Amino acid sequence: MNNDYFEVNENDLKGKRLIFKSFGDSIHGLTTGLDTENTDAVNFELVEIDVICSQSNRLTDIDGCTTFYIHKDDVEFVFIAETFNQDLQK
Repeated sequence: MNNDYFEVNENDLKGKRLIFKSFGDSIHGLTTGLDTENTDAVNFELVEIDVICSQSNRLTDIDGCTTFYIHKDDVEFVFIAETFNQDLQK
């Protein structure tokens, strides 16, 4: 966040879970809507992550950060859009 970079290795992830919150570019978030007229400048290349302790299920940190962004190409995921609106479900 704030354009600060740090490395996360396998050792940092022991005993932790990564919770995927949203896609964005560290300024704009996909889940919060866009409040900008220059939508061409917005990209969703980053995945916002929260760090959770595997044992307590409480927010914890890696290198002092509890929330950070990972480039979408650096993590394997499957995006599944879901809605609770039964009229829109297929």
